[in-house]
Amino acid sequence: MNIKIKIPHLQGIWEAPASKSELIRYIAIAMQCEEESEITHVSWCNDSYTMLKIAEDWGADIFLSEEKIQIRGRKEPQSQLFNAGESALCLRLLIPILAKYNGTFKIEAEGSLLHRPIGEIISVLQEMGANITTQNQFPPITIKGPIKGKHISIEHPITSQNISGLLFTLPLLKENSQIKLNKLISLPYIKLTLSCLKQAGITIETNQQLSFYSINGKQLFKPINISTEGDWSSAALFFAAGAVSGNIEIKNLNPQSFQADKAILHHIAYQYKNRYFVNRQKINGIEADITHCPDVFPALMILCLHASSTSTITGTNRLIYKESNRLDKFIEEFSKFGAKFSLDGDSLHIRPPENILSATIDSHNDHRIAMAAALATVGSTAQVLITNAESVNKSYPSFWEDLKCLGAKIEIIEK
Repeated sequence: MNIKIKIPHLQGIWEAPASKSELIRYIAIAMQCEEESEITHVSWCNDSYTMLKIAEDWGADIFLSEEKIQIRGRKEPQSQLFNAGESALCLRLLIPILAKYNGTFKIEAEGSLLHRPIGEIISVLQEMGANITTQNQFPPITIKGPIKGKHISIEHPITSQNISGLLFTLPLLKENSQIKLNKLISLPYIKLTLSCLKQAGITIETNQQLSFYSINGKQLFKPINISTEGDWSSAALFFAAGAVSGNIEIKNLNPQSFQADKAILHHIAYQYKNRYFVNRQKINGIEADITHCPDVFPALMILCLHASSTSTITGTNRLIYKESNRLDKFIEEFSKFGAKFSLDGDSLHIRPPENILSATIDSHNDHRIAMAAALATVGSTAQVLITNAESVNKSYPSFWEDLKCLGAKIEIIEK
């Protein structure tokens, strides 16, 4: 599906969908707990369905309704074969979880996930006693456990999702464990994982910097009864677009959230009175470091495109192993709007165009490229044609419908 879109102005009330990142963590907890858990405010996107299928294959009893998920899990997996679809979080949680067991398991993957490296977590688990084979450090993966708790040192983690996978697994081992991180990245996501685990009765001691973790073994997950937060990753795009040319009331966000993409608030003016309000404002050139919040990059690109001067974003090496090489693809596609880019190490300099150009944008099957490109020309006379627009289903299936409700002029063009 291709989408042609033009947005003179955004006006109205926007309600954040549920966070798939948080929901996936909750499902991973519930499927391993023999008592019933209940999760409300659900994200019905592709990645969420992938995690639900993993839980089903695990042997969990799952009851779905429009507003909630009820899960009664099992302590041990009932299948030897799992599929992580295109969800990196599902894959990176599941690899160490399965390595805990005395058995042989296979994890398959699809699409872009087949090209995202997993060597880092494989090396750690092999040190802990797992026998793991891969396709040249990529999925599919065959895992033979069990692993044993030990002291782990990770020099240069490439993603916090590997750390989250270990934090989900090590408390359930017989032995105590420790993790030492010699480089810190995406700390808000690790805080989110620790928060989810704490709500399920898991205790992990850390230092203030979150570079050291002391984990007692022989812990068990307790059932959870919880509502998933609104998604700050999706919200960041609407904050950015509203600041460029909008008058938007944004609902269903937790101002105390650990979600990393709340960082968008550092770069715009807004009001908060039990909900957020963002209006059109002057956008100055921005300076941002995305080391701990790489998924806010698409929203920042919207701001950079409309800024009054050159912007600089550092930490861009965090963008390479996403659904696409997000750094290269954003430069390739947003250049079509007239922006000029230069890269200096992991710092990206963006010079905005005098007038934003109409363009045909290839989403590269990356949901965040599709959504950012859709909002990129807000407030201008330019229009955008986005190919493979259905890629938004990975995280936000109702994106196009919600955008239309805010005043976007959208035409669906079948391939």
